[in-house]
Amino acid sequence: MKNDKLNKHLTQEDRTNILEGLIKGLKLKDIAKSNRKDPTTISKEIKLRRYSKPGNQYNRGGYGYLCANLETCEINNLCGSSCGNYRCKRCKSINCTLKCDNFVQKECKSITRFPFTCHSCSKKTTCRLDHYYYDPKLADSEYREKLKTSREGINLTENEFRIIDEAIKDGVERGLSIYVILKEHPEIVCSERTVYRYIEKRYLSIKSIDLRRKVTYKKRYKSKVKSEANKKDRVNRLHSDFVKLMIDEPNILYWQLDLVEGLKTDKHYINTNFGDVDTRITTQIEASINTLKTTNNKA
Repeated sequence: MKNDKLNKHLTQEDRTNILEGLIKGLKLKDIAKSNRKDPTTISKEIKLRRYSKPGNQYNRGGYGYLCANLETCEINNLCGSSCGNYRCKRCKSINCTLKCDNFVQKECKSITRFPFTCHSCSKKTTCRLDHYYYDPKLADSEYREKLKTSREGINLTENEFRIIDEAIKDGVERGLSIYVILKEHPEIVCSERTVYRYIEKRYLSIKSIDLRRKVTYKKRYKSKVKSEANKKDRVNRLHSDFVKLMIDEPNILYWQLDLVEGLKTDKHYINTNFGDVDTRITTQIEASINTLKTTNNKA
């Protein structure tokens, strides 16, 4: 079956399904399959959108729990006081992790690899390391905001923009047009229209009023008056329909009239005289006229 969600953005519903899979402790491929996404997409989404929460920071047994060398560490007397054989990793008064050069941050495997969160961890209530969780609403809101802001601003580096700003400012002060300035500076990667847009949005040091002819330009508007004749129903009223009728009905009588038409908005037309009248129609018309004359004479 074709995957209709391929190359599509994750929705809040998809993110809710991800959370349900993390809570149930499902495998990465199963969560990806339920959302019809690549496993890499799900993995990146969780790792990027998760948030941290401090664990149980009660210093029961000292601060040594934060160090990966807790089991083998035998360092003492880091604070300079005489503690005898008391190990610094068990000291509740001094944080040995801030003074020890051998300190290595302890990391949980559930955080460094999938599922990257603590949702299904059985030790999260007692663990004193930082916890990580995934919130679909928060993740979707963060994603939508980033999607919006990533399309704002100028698609240039700071150095590229500085070069453009200095070149345009120098050229305008010398009375040159934007077109001539761009011809003088082939290193500028922007088009003429883009430079004008930067000026209109006040990204550059100069303004529209600094351009000699810019302030004299104004947008022209064209009227969009439509002819009433174009709105009429022309079904079976085209010349092609007439030609087809002549072929289908060879015995039908027809004639052509001249037409005087005024304004497009005027609904009145004048029929003037007959032109190119068919011979059969001419005979029929003459017979009708003679009949009318005879009737009038008798009266």
